[in-house]
Amino acid sequence: MRFSFLALFVSAALLPVGASARSYTFNPALVDDGVVDVSLFNEGLQLPGDYSVSITMNGETVDNAMVSFRLAGKNGHQYLTPCLTPEQLSRYGVDISKYPALSTNTSCADLSAIPQAATHFDFNNQQLSIVVPPQSMLPKVTGIAPEMLWDDGIPALMLNWDASTQHNEYRGPWSSRSESDYVRLQPGINLGAWRLRNASTWQKSSSQPGKWQSAYTYAERGINSLKSRLTLGESYTTGSVFDSVPFRGVMLASDENMVPYNQRAFAPVVRGIARTQARVEVRQNGYLMSSRTVPAGPFEITDLPSTGSSGDLLVTVLESDGSRQDITVPYNAPAIALRQGYLKYSVAGGQYRSSSDNVKHSPVMSGELMYGLPWNLTVYGGIQTAEHYQAGSAGLGAMLGAWGALSADVTHARSQRYGDNTRSGQRWRVRYNEGLASGTTLSMASEEYDSEGYSSLTETLNTWCEGDHQCRYSFVYRPLKQKSRTSVSL
Repeated sequence: MRFSFLALFVSAALLPVGASARSYTFNPALVDDGVVDVSLFNEGLQLPGDYSVSITMNGETVDNAMVSFRLAGKNGHQYLTPCLTPEQLSRYGVDISKYPALSTNTSCADLSAIPQAATHFDFNNQQLSIVVPPQSMLPKVTGIAPEMLWDDGIPALMLNWDASTQHNEYRGPWSSRSESDYVRLQPGINLGAWRLRNASTWQKSSSQPGKWQSAYTYAERGINSLKSRLTLGESYTTGSVFDSVPFRGVMLASDENMVPYNQRAFAPVVRGIARTQARVEVRQNGYLMSSRTVPAGPFEITDLPSTGSSGDLLVTVLESDGSRQDITVPYNAPAIALRQGYLKYSVAGGQYRSSSDNVKHSPVMSGELMYGLPWNLTVYGGIQTAEHYQAGSAGLGAMLGAWGALSADVTHARSQRYGDNTRSGQRWRVRYNEGLASGTTLSMASEEYDSEGYSSLTETLNTWCEGDHQCRYSFVYRPLKQKSRTSVSL
């Protein structure tokens, strides 16, 4: 009998039964006297409020932030929707200029203004996913932060300095002794959007008393809307089309640091051989850029301070035995080749600023313009004008892909040196540069002069002193009879 009851129990347990789903509800009477609305929990939702979430845009993580969520409903279905500002959406890559309705509410943009836009809040993982059509996004650029993230930094005082002293004593048939001291100071102040910069050097030797020389003092600030930089004070023209000119005045020029442009200005490299332990001085446009001691043998200087200018470098090697070497290092701006649609310009005006106090401060003006055309071509040109000097230039550049960049231009100048008649001449120039796989940059420049009448602005103005007298100045000028010049650098 016991067996029969057991069999009956097992059989009943094996019979199929209908499954039933049960929905759970929360009784608000059990929570804080029923004053809390828990109906959202009954629908599997969470309460509106602020949540710290990870934000993804089209599958890419773009931010971690505290986001306010509001309750929204559609077709009888409730859900949490994020409250993002137009500034946040722009920072995440959305082109808000295409959807003016996004900016109607500056504290909570209406994402429904973007067709096919959708959001999903994963509460358990605290992740907010945003999906928008690709055509709603800004073009993706690399190497530069979105403009929304730019700021002027904090107020700051800074000082870069370099100092050296040297004592040389040579014993031989003609004994000699020399001493030299050198100090370079580069103070700076950052205040809001403005930057104040100076570069000054002090030099003293056995044959010369101590002397201070200021290479430049200027204030500058970025003009973000123009992708440009405004400079006031003592500076140099950009030197992309013409040779760079030191001046005191005002300049407005494109700032490549504000655009995703992978070509940057580079500093020249100075190489030479010192016969003994020597002091090497590097000057550009008459201003001392660097002074340092090198051991006997080959030397290489790769960290020259950037002045934003081009122009030959005069390198003086002062040997321990009292002898000296003078080396001229040609330095030219690289070939001009811009991407399609990119505009680069500079406009400067003021007074000519020579490193000699006697040279006349003639009014000068310089303008340069470059524009990238289709088919990897670039058209460029400029004008330079001053008392006793006028020049115009035009040229064409090309990007050659893996073969580098090439540009060619012609400059016509009309000048009058002190005590000479007005002369006219042309200069043809071809420039080529290529970045090698080893990281080395190959640069070549060839200049041809069609007559003896061509002269640069600095070569002309350095012959005029205050009172319209001839300058007795130590500049080494290019002879008027020079017909060509070629330089190659690595």
